[in-house]
Amino acid sequence: MATTKDERLYVRVKSDIKTDFEAIADYRGLTPSALLHSLIVKTVREARKESPEIFPNNKADIPEMTIEEIKEMRNKK
Repeated sequence: MATTKDERLYVRVKSDIKTDFEAIADYRGLTPSALLHSLIVKTVREARKESPEIFPNNKADIPEMTIEEIKEMRNKK
């Protein structure tokens, strides 16, 4: 299921953290953006399950995607 990403989130980190994060993403066969996206989605999904009351407009569950599914989706582009 492809979705349109229409919002940007800018994150500032120290250069050594950025370098390490890029190495982790590369090791997993992902772009840093794809890895960060998956971490954000995972965090939101877990929070919705643990504390649904903090989400006044709780939408349907975010579909879970494995790293393999993310890679496959990226390769289709």
